[in-house]
Amino acid sequence: MRLEKFKYLLRLKPYLLKYRWHFIAAFLLTIVSNFVYAFIPKIMQLAIDQIQARAALGVLTKYSLLIVGMSLLYGITRFILRWAIFSSSRKIEAEIRQDFFRHLQSLSMLFFINNRTGDLMSRTMNDIRKVAMTIGRVFAFLFSNIVVFIVAIYLMVSTNVKLTIMVLLPFPLVSFVVYKTIDFFFKIHEKIQAEFADITTIAHENISGSRVVKAYCLESYQTRKFEQKSLKYLNSNLKLARGQALLHAAMEILFSLSMVILLWFGGKSVIREQISLGSFAAFTVWVNMLAWPIFSFGWIYNLIQRAAASMSRIGKILDTKPDIHDTE
Repeated sequence: MRLEKFKYLLRLKPYLLKYRWHFIAAFLLTIVSNFVYAFIPKIMQLAIDQIQARAALGVLTKYSLLIVGMSLLYGITRFILRWAIFSSSRKIEAEIRQDFFRHLQSLSMLFFINNRTGDLMSRTMNDIRKVAMTIGRVFAFLFSNIVVFIVAIYLMVSTNVKLTIMVLLPFPLVSFVVYKTIDFFFKIHEKIQAEFADITTIAHENISGSRVVKAYCLESYQTRKFEQKSLKYLNSNLKLARGQALLHAAMEILFSLSMVILLWFGGKSVIREQISLGSFAAFTVWVNMLAWPIFSFGWIYNLIQRAAASMSRIGKILDTKPDIHDTE
């Protein structure tokens, strides 16, 4: 089952529980800030309808001030929640690295003979950093986008159910596309991390053993060896870039279909006076709001895949037991 790839991230549970109140507070602020963000088009809808009705200038002033106030509230809440999330993720990164290093110190000498120094360095620095980056970005963007998605759809349904259903028709295809690419991205991320470890190992061995390299005139051989590993690492990254580009392009196409549907059916509804011009304008903004969650979902999904691959590499070391155990 493809979703089993994410089981490696369960190792983060103790760290997340330690800072749970930070994340709970950030989640509540996410709900408030994104509800405000998604509700602004509703105010624009009312304002446009008032303009069509030849309302007094004071009414437009009231709506303008309301939008300014809500924008300020949105900015303040976003600042607080981002500070809470990213500060917590940095602390978690420091604790994971400390626990990982402490575990390395407990392992037997045979472990260090059988494992390359560069690979261990890659896991200690690069893999742990990727995991911490994912924690911050998932909470900052994924939950935020989910709230925006839910609130925007709710406001769209409350404005016009039929038009909402038509606009959302292409969206289930996104889930299908993402599901089909889970295995590819997990495997390519794992491969990239392993190849990065190979490069780190060669660089470390040549720098620390430079006297041996010079003594046996191995400069050309080691350069070719490093070049071959670097080329493999480059090709894997290019393969990943192609996959990400295809995923992003598929999402853009699906979003464009939604915009075409909105323009055709929404435009006809305005001409036939089935919905107001303000409602059509609000729908346009809401569909654009849904675009970023759709686009960023692919990006966040790749981050989670990379974090799962990194966590699997970290977990393999943490699961290693020392050969010598103290008795009771």
